[in-house]
Amino acid sequence: MDDLDEESVAMGGKRFFFTGPLAKYRWRALLPQTVSGDERVALFSEGVEAIGNAKTGAHLP
Repeated sequence: MDDLDEESVAMGGKRFFFTGPLAKYRWRALLPQTVSGDERVALFSEGVEAIGNAKTGAHLP
């Protein structure tokens, strides 16, 4: 989904999947070397819960 968002932006569009409160869970947010392993696990876990949440993930297929 992050790749699709990036492709959309590159083509002049907008992000669809990782917007608003989900923006911090983009795959690229987990990759920088400045993010520790513990932070990555925490962000990933929070992201999975947020995506599955009916309120924050309602726009996702």
